[in-house]
Amino acid sequence: MFNKIPYFRFWCQKVLPAVYDDSLSYYELLCKVVAKLNEVIKSTNGVTDAFKELVEYVNHYLDSQNFQELVNNKLDEMAQDGTLANLINVTIFGELNDKVEQNTLDIGNLKDSMETAEGNINTINGDIVNIKNDILDIIDQLGDIGKDLKVAFLSAPDLSTEDPERGYSLCVVLHNENICITYDLGNDATATTLINYLNANNIHKIDAAIISHYHSDHASLARVNALLGSGIEIVKWYLPHANINWNRYIGTNYATLETSIKNAITNAGGEYVAPTSEGYFVDLGDAQLHFYNLSATYYDDYYSYMLDEDMYETTHTNYNNFSMVVSVDCGGSRCVLTGDIEKPAEANMAKNIAGADIMLIPHHALNLSEDATFVDSITAKISVAAAYGVARFRRLTIATTPVAYHAGLVGTALSTVNGKPVICNMGTNGVFAYPDNVGTTITNAGLGDIVPPNSDLDDYVQVGRQFYVQNADVGATIANMPFTTSHSAGRLYVIPTNQNTNPETGSMVQIYIAYFSYAQPEIAMRYMYDGVWRPWKSVLFNPISSQ
Repeated sequence: MFNKIPYFRFWCQKVLPAVYDDSLSYYELLCKVVAKLNEVIKSTNGVTDAFKELVEYVNHYLDSQNFQELVNNKLDEMAQDGTLANLINVTIFGELNDKVEQNTLDIGNLKDSMETAEGNINTINGDIVNIKNDILDIIDQLGDIGKDLKVAFLSAPDLSTEDPERGYSLCVVLHNENICITYDLGNDATATTLINYLNANNIHKIDAAIISHYHSDHASLARVNALLGSGIEIVKWYLPHANINWNRYIGTNYATLETSIKNAITNAGGEYVAPTSEGYFVDLGDAQLHFYNLSATYYDDYYSYMLDEDMYETTHTNYNNFSMVVSVDCGGSRCVLTGDIEKPAEANMAKNIAGADIMLIPHHALNLSEDATFVDSITAKISVAAAYGVARFRRLTIATTPVAYHAGLVGTALSTVNGKPVICNMGTNGVFAYPDNVGTTITNAGLGDIVPPNSDLDDYVQVGRQFYVQNADVGATIANMPFTTSHSAGRLYVIPTNQNTNPETGSMVQIYIAYFSYAQPEIAMRYMYDGVWRPWKSVLFNPISSQ
């Protein structure tokens, strides 16, 4: 394998010119190069010979000696002189211990870092939980926005009477896109109105159908059957008087009617419950119900109460006091439905329903036994009454018959205004009332009922009411506005001038306060005489002289 290199031959002289230049010829130059190359070859060949001798020696040495014995002898020698121990302890294990110590230190540092990281992770997790809870709160709040309930007060007159102050029934519907609650069924006409209202609002299920008591202007077997046969699903009925003792009732009782209604519900495959515990609770998701005036202890005071709404003595128990009261909570707002309770029941219920945002004035606002102290004690933002008997209730404080259209002192419209049901809103978006024929609502009931576009102010003849024109665009569509050039937003007040406020033969005044100039507001006024509106007159606010 180690061959010698042959010496360089002078064959190149045969092909190269003999002379290169004046200093050296090609031949002379080539001779020098070849001589030098041959020296290198000679030296290389000497190294090859020496390497061959080394290989032969090693091969011969390994072949002639016991190599393992040599190793063992050397290890014994190193063990005896301490070299091996030093090599193991210092060189090997010393370096290993250094590395172990360094690794231990690194592990300690890593542990500290991990503990720090764990603390940071816990902090981050806590922050994440807080953020999650905040997000859930926001989602919950956003969810509540769509949970507001529309509260519709449906009433219809009893066609058997021509008395405009009497005969109106009671029916209330509370609903949104998820749930529907009904309170009483009214008279026969109202039952039809109820079914039509549900169909018009695409409501096919009633989650809670509540009957306050069995007076004919609130419920009857025929109206229960009409609703059962309407095709509208009724999840559960809530019926009154679970604790009433009909044996203690003085006069004709309602036990037979009660049994008939329960049988009708059962035969139709429905379900009913008659709450017995005060504050009976039902959670419908978007709304929560509490039922009151159920205690047998309360009833002890009712059996012997025999005054009617006009405070005349009768010969029978005043059945109105047994009405089941229901509180409906939604989005932080509360609507309280009081049925026909009168003085003794009102005293028992005041503490349970105080702070209501919307309240049904008890017994159609007919009860002359109280002077609005009960209504005022509830501090409701909106108080609504079925039209039945309202005029007589408010004659205590306002001696004009047009209060039949509006319970002026309690702040809002009755259950019908110009044949339209009163619609209220309750929930996270606030509490306010608006006529059913108004397309746009307001969030401040204090502004009054909204005047819809394309209205005619000549038609606004309900004494004691206040109305609101939202903006100039709406004002431009309204006929008989006082400020036809600016079409200003503003408030309209309708007030009486004497006791004859009949819109056809009487007199009244409209006052319009415009909002277009805060620096110098303008007021317009006109009056009606013999059913005819006179022209508007306007007045600019000017300082009154101190003299």
